[in-house]
Amino acid sequence: MKAKLLTVAVIAVVALLIITLSIALPMLIRPFYYAHIDALGLDELEFKYFKDISPLSKEEIKQAYNEMMDYCLGFRSDFSAGVLPFSEEGASHFHDVKKLFILDLSVLAISAAALVALVIVIKKKSIKLHRFLGRSAPFWSVISIASAASVIGIACAVNFKKTFEIFHKIFFPGKTNWKFKPAKDPIIELLPNQFFANCALLIFGAILAFCIGIMIYEFIPKKTGNGRHCRPSEVF
Repeated sequence: MKAKLLTVAVIAVVALLIITLSIALPMLIRPFYYAHIDALGLDELEFKYFKDISPLSKEEIKQAYNEMMDYCLGFRSDFSAGVLPFSEEGASHFHDVKKLFILDLSVLAISAAALVALVIVIKKKSIKLHRFLGRSAPFWSVISIASAASVIGIACAVNFKKTFEIFHKIFFPGKTNWKFKPAKDPIIELLPNQFFANCALLIFGAILAFCIGIMIYEFIPKKTGNGRHCRPSEVF
């Protein structure tokens, strides 16, 4: 029973670690956004509602994005978007986003620490994890992740805009401040739907890479000390 409970814990922790780490990538890798400046022509945008704001230079766009992300990641206490103005309602949405970002990073840190702790306990007490249907704990983590990711991925592929709206309604219940108006919050023009779609692709790509890596490890035979070949599920 103890081995089974530890196995379930490892399955859950590995799944959480992969998901939160994948979600964190577009949040933390800022060059990913920078690459969109030229690709989407963001430095050529005309802010028609603000006649005193000419198309921003690449450095000004980076500054606006960096200040926004610094706030969302908790690196600064006040919201700012470079030279661009913003409304109180817009800033309140980024405050909501900040909560989700910090939640993801917190779960990422906790799941990483929990996995290390579980490995130490398992090794120290020489506990052999249970193999459900003959497969290792990471294998079942991948199965659970792949099942959920497939459903979400298909929904995004069919209608990303609608899926994006549903996402906001789920994570920001009862709020409409996520429906930005360029006339009040021009920062939204620097965050087009294509960028968010590419963020989703990066997240799903990372999840896929982690899953493929675990599956390869699961099915490729390994040598034991006596030279006999066995599968990782036999080792763990």
